[in-house]
Amino acid sequence: MFPIIDKKETGINLRRMLDARDISARDVQEYLNLGCVQSVYRWFDGTSMPTIDNLYALSELLQVPIDEIVQGNRAPISRKRGTCDYMLQQPECAIERMVSYYEQTTGKKVA
Repeated sequence: MFPIIDKKETGINLRRMLDARDISARDVQEYLNLGCVQSVYRWFDGTSMPTIDNLYALSELLQVPIDEIVQGNRAPISRKRGTCDYMLQQPECAIERMVSYYEQTTGKKVA
């Protein structure tokens, strides 16, 4: 199946994420330097989608990957051992990378 973005669900998700961080539509407008706040409300109701540049900036504002904002019909991407999940704190990511490097260079598995 071809992956398709659900604009309505993406808008609902974006609003939920902003509300959880107490960020208003006006704050988003100012942050993105948009001409009017209506653009943000159109995203919320699924009439339109943010541009990729705006999604990139929103992901920075919300401190999440773009994939966390956009909703669609694609199955979740499974993460293999050795890849650092964005939800992990930085020290755990570093430890996971070091363990992976150790296993690859020595051929020994860490339990």
